[in-house]
Amino acid sequence: METAETNGTEGVAKPAVEIREILTPIDFSEGSRNALRYAQALAGGSDASLVLAHVVDFGDLNHAAMRLGPVVGEKLEESVVAEAGEQLKTLVQEELEPETKRSHYVHAGKTVDLIEEVARASEADLMVVSTHSDRVVRHALLGSTAEKLVRHAPCPVLVVRDKEHEFVEDKEGADPRSFSLKKILAPTDFSEEALKALRYALTLGKPFNAEVDLLHVVNTGCFGAGYAAVDLPAITEQVVEGSEESLKELAEREIGSADNVIREVRVGPTAQTIAEVAREREMDLIVVSTHGNTGLKRMLLGSNAENIVRHAPCPVLVVRDRERDFVKE
Repeated sequence: METAETNGTEGVAKPAVEIREILTPIDFSEGSRNALRYAQALAGGSDASLVLAHVVDFGDLNHAAMRLGPVVGEKLEESVVAEAGEQLKTLVQEELEPETKRSHYVHAGKTVDLIEEVARASEADLMVVSTHSDRVVRHALLGSTAEKLVRHAPCPVLVVRDKEHEFVEDKEGADPRSFSLKKILAPTDFSEEALKALRYALTLGKPFNAEVDLLHVVNTGCFGAGYAAVDLPAITEQVVEGSEESLKELAEREIGSADNVIREVRVGPTAQTIAEVAREREMDLIVVSTHGNTGLKRMLLGSNAENIVRHAPCPVLVVRDRERDFVKE
């Protein structure tokens, strides 16, 4: 998908989308098959190539191998890697359409480190990961590992999971190489990083005339203990009013007079409120930044971004500064 045009609003240019390589870590769970389904659909819409990577992270198996002796242990490891290779070949044949460009690899080592290494070596424009795993070596892509990839990957990361609101159809007769976006949620704290996430949301939504909702969350928990001595409701009201004006200015500057953009300010815990809004409005996608500029300088940084990924009812695209981008200015 390579586009560069105006988006229908005065003076607002639509950045180009250039996706050539999509990396999908595979652990043979249903969750990673779901991630592969998304990757294939996105590749079909952009004529991108898929890179499938399975990491054999031996973990405790190394201790068992050592007890068996170096020769037996080495053969055991070789056998596990070979079996994984055969499984990956079978998966490719079962899940991918013949016309989908692909390559696949099996590596042995630490999961996160090797996935990041493959992402850099393949110059991946996008990584698609699942937050669920049921493989023999547990937690390969579950919980902390997926969150580490979100935090450190050298490219944007799309996180999907089972049993969520989806924008890639999984129905009989549906084209496995297509997708549709109708509603996108773009949380913002008015930082440069959040602005980047908004531009991703607008660019991805444009071909589908998707509704893009701008959301700012006023987290009173970030005000600090000093506000306890003042009228907190009054302070909150002032902050909300100022945020509403800032959202309006942001929309006018970045979007122009587009009618399909909804703006809202809510009060509450950041990650939980974002997930709540996404659920209420049946969002297809949330696009977030991993860096913000709040009182604690981490509104969307670290644990909050990971909490959004963990609890969102739909796929989450995570972008950050200083990474390989597929939306070009």
